[in-house]
Amino acid sequence: MTALAHRLKDLVTALPEHSQQQARRNALAGCTELAERRRELDEVEEFLSALAAAQQARPA
Repeated sequence: MTALAHRLKDLVTALPEHSQQQARRNALAGCTELAERRRELDEVEEFLSALAAAQQARPA
């Protein structure tokens, strides 16, 4: 085999592994972003609940 053929074989052989690693990184980044959004949503819900409770406790 020539050097070019070896290089091409190496690239084609490494492609699935590289692709899977990239997919894993993308999934991790997505999970991290989703967790951050959930935390923010929980904070907003807690704030709004506390605000509603404070308004109900205040005399009219």
